[in-house]
Order: sequence, then structure tokens, then C-alpha cells
Amino acid sequence: MDEQINQVVSGQEIANSDNKMEVVYFRPGLHLRVLANFIDFFVLVFVFLFGFLGTREIIRNTPTYKAKSEQLVQIKLDSGVYEYDDDNILRDIVSVVNNDQGQSAKSRCVRSRKAIDKFIAYAEEVATPANYNVIVDDYRNFRLSDSMKKGDIPMFIVDEDDNVIENPVLFEGVESISAGIYTTYFETAYAPYLDERVQGYLLTAIPNYKSIISYQTAMLLWVNIFTVYCVAGILVYLIPPLFFKRGRMTLGKWLYGIGVVDYRCLSPKVGIAIARFAIFYFGIYILSLFTFGLPLILNFTLMAFSKNKQSFPDYMLRLVEVDARRTKIYLSFLEVELEKTSPHKKAVNFRTRNFD
Repeated sequence: MDEQINQVVSGQEIANSDNKMEVVYFRPGLHLRVLANFIDFFVLVFVFLFGFLGTREIIRNTPTYKAKSEQLVQIKLDSGVYEYDDDNILRDIVSVVNNDQGQSAKSRCVRSRKAIDKFIAYAEEVATPANYNVIVDDYRNFRLSDSMKKGDIPMFIVDEDDNVIENPVLFEGVESISAGIYTTYFETAYAPYLDERVQGYLLTAIPNYKSIISYQTAMLLWVNIFTVYCVAGILVYLIPPLFFKRGRMTLGKWLYGIGVVDYRCLSPKVGIAIARFAIFYFGIYILSLFTFGLPLILNFTLMAFSKNKQSFPDYMLRLVEVDARRTKIYLSFLEVELEKTSPHKKAVNFRTRNFD
């Protein structure tokens, strides 16, 4: 059975007649409060996901975003690092050649090598001379490093023109041996360089590439997520309490008939409802994202085991959740006075736990 809240709040008896109508609030069961919170959370998740996907599409179709996306695609194609695959999806060259099952080992090796050469030529056109020289020197040193060996034989050598080339010695012999060598060059040299070095140089050396990526990330993640988070929270945790004035209920609390009263034993004012929403949604929820849910755990612990069974926002604002189905929650003392004038009603004497 629900616990009866029956301590008189000092100074809140508003009728002095001998015939008083008592209003005794009952505390709703913990399981009902938990279920109501879960319903609100799942509604929040649904609204957030729906809003996130919808807002993302709106952002993607803005003129500025579309222009920057087209510019980014052009940079990727011009750099030689990206190509369209058979499904007409723009992917990095390593993924394209790896997913093309019909390609030979030699073809994968040649295409990846040409992609690097194209990128270096593109960098010479658009990058600063200093950045271009860094890229050229890094590619040379990468191929001549001690890790680029097949057994004890270097995979790359320097020719008479001081150019780094593939070691012809490794390609001597039958075709099957050459096929294995092509795979070695692709997997050991060209693919890793494209994935680890060239992708980094796109961000650091190619003009506008990083700024466009940063803009897209900011718009699709931070701006979108923050905006939708705020709107979803307002729709789920603030609008319903403003609508359900008697008890300031969310949808989940409304389903289970759980309302809230303030220290006067009345339904909280609008300002208190907004403060409760802000503490819970922008305090506890956001801090929980960065602390592995610790604030939510502490909030539940207070709600379940504290003396007055209050969550943290309710403790801070001197509120308490009550069973609104068993006892009417009054909006004002004027409403109580009006009830007192009814010939069939007795004067109201509030009874609840003392939070002073």
C-alpha cells in the first residue's frame, strides 16, 4: 500500500473552523515512479532520433552545406585519393580496389601507386611549397625505410636519376612469383601509405579540405545534436508539465497519475517547473554523459532511499511527488476557499511531510 504523507506543514493550515476537510497525500510506489521515468526516457529517445534525422536532412539541403559538399567531392576526386565504385559511391581508392574482386594483384598495385603519384602532383598545384616538399620527402623516406624489404632485399631502390623505383630484382622469375610480389607491394607499401599518410596530408596540406570537414562535423553533429537535444527535452519534460498544471506531470507521470506538490502543498508555479526541468535535463542528464551515468545513479538513490523519497531536483526545490489519483492537487489557496464555500464540502486542512 502507498505510504501516507501525514505530517502537517507548519503555517499552511488555511482554515480554522472546527469542521475541516482533510487532504492527505499518498506517496506513489517506487516502481510506478521508475516506470513513469522510463516511459519519459523512451519518448525522449524517439523524439530525439526523429528530430536528429529530420534536422540532418534539412541541414544537408541548405545552399551553404550543399556548396561545401560539392567542393569537398571535387577535392577528393582531384586528389586521386577517392574514386566512385561500381555502386556509384565515392570511396577511398584502397577500399575501391579491395572491393573489386575482378582485379588482379598487379592492377591493385598499379592503381594505388598511380593514386599516390596523382596526389603528389595535385599537392604541387594547390599546397604551399613547404607542405609539398614535406610530402615528397616523406614519400621518399617511407619507401627507403628499413621496413620496406622482402626478406633481405629492399623493395625500393634509387636509380641513376636519383628517383625511387620498385626493385626490379624482385620481379624476376615466373608469373606466379610476380603476382605475389605485386600483392606485397600493395599491402606493405602503397595501401598503408594511402591510408595512414595521404589521408593525413589531405587534412593538413590541402587547402579548404579540413575547414569543410570541420564545418560538416559541426553542423551535423554539434549544432544538430545540441539543437535537437534542447528541443526534445522541452517537448518531453517541459511542455507537458506546463500543460498539466495540476501536478506538473510529464506524459509518463500522467499515465500513472503521479503529480508533484511544493512546500505549500499546492501545484508548483511555472518558474519552479522550469527550474526543475533545467536541473534535471541540463544538469543531471548532461553530466551523466561525461561521468558514466553517475548523476543519474545518485538521483535514483535519493529518490529510492532518502528520508522524503525525493530526487535531487525535488530536494533542491522542496517538491514531493504524490499520488494524484487518490487526492486532488490544488492549484491555489483561492481554489481551496472556493471549495470551502460549497455546502457539501468541509474546509481543507493540508497534510503532508514537513520539508522546512
